[in-house]
Amino acid sequence: MRMHEKWSTMYSEMMHEVVSENDELRKKLKSAQRKLRRYGENSQNNRSNTYSGMDDGGDSVYGSEDDMEEIMI
Repeated sequence: MRMHEKWSTMYSEMMHEVVSENDELRKKLKSAQRKLRRYGENSQNNRSNTYSGMDDGGDSVYGSEDDMEEIMI
């Protein structure tokens, strides 16, 4: 095998590795973006439920509604 063929083969193998690695990273990035979008949508839904009075029954940062009424009195 001549030197040119050897270098050409090595270059092709390296490019194949780079492309394969790039594809894997692209897939991971797309997956992370999907998860982030899904998390953002869920978070946004939770916020809108809380603001519209459809709270999940948990206490807010300031305490329960009963605590807030006592503070206001």
